[in-house]
Amino acid sequence: MDVLAGLFQDAMFLLRYYNNLWILLIIISVVVAIYIFVDSNRRNIRNATFWRIAAVVNVALFVPTIIVAFDLLTAALSIDWSILALFAYMGVASSIIAVGLGLGYWINFRELQYDAGPAEVYTPPPPVYAPAPAPAQPRAPYKPSKPKTNAWLVMKSSGKSFQLNQGTTTIGRSMNSDIPVMNDPTVSGQHLKIVEESGHYKMIDLGSTNGTFVNGYRVRQPVLLDINDEIRLGDNTYMKFVAS
Repeated sequence: MDVLAGLFQDAMFLLRYYNNLWILLIIISVVVAIYIFVDSNRRNIRNATFWRIAAVVNVALFVPTIIVAFDLLTAALSIDWSILALFAYMGVASSIIAVGLGLGYWINFRELQYDAGPAEVYTPPPPVYAPAPAPAQPRAPYKPSKPKTNAWLVMKSSGKSFQLNQGTTTIGRSMNSDIPVMNDPTVSGQHLKIVEESGHYKMIDLGSTNGTFVNGYRVRQPVLLDINDEIRLGDNTYMKFVAS
């Protein structure tokens, strides 16, 4: 009982005489919530729903503390002393949780950014009195034929399959890649390579901006592929590894 009384006295002392402290703590919680919402919307992070909900709930937990700390409705409601103490410690816990949410969000999504590629150069239109020249069609660089293996990567979106080379097969947005991925801006120019050694296939990420994932796990070290493994490049390109 003495312990509870001591906790109550400490809480009431903080609530009554340290209004500036509560203002600072609620600012921390609100700023973290705003940061998570603004940053996730700016970068269009689709799997940040948990962090948004947690930030809003955490700010809501601070509302009872503000009501008590600034004598809002406390006299009219005749709130019990044990509830007042609980509200005080809820405010402190909310600010600590806010800092944890901000750090957790930053750690999870700090590497997620878009690989925008080279900037487009504006070309003025030709004069109206002269026929516009036909635009030159980009030509894929010549690629010498390489011996193939009995393994393929199958695009999930189109069902198109690409047979892997003996030795090394490169994949990326560059036209020089053995398997070019041209329609996804989150895929890097040289994104990854697959090395075939004695019938085994080892996948190596080439320092891509938005990462390579196998069965949902991000690959940071070389990994051996198994049949039917799902490979994701960046945000939107999905492939399945098939071998016979």
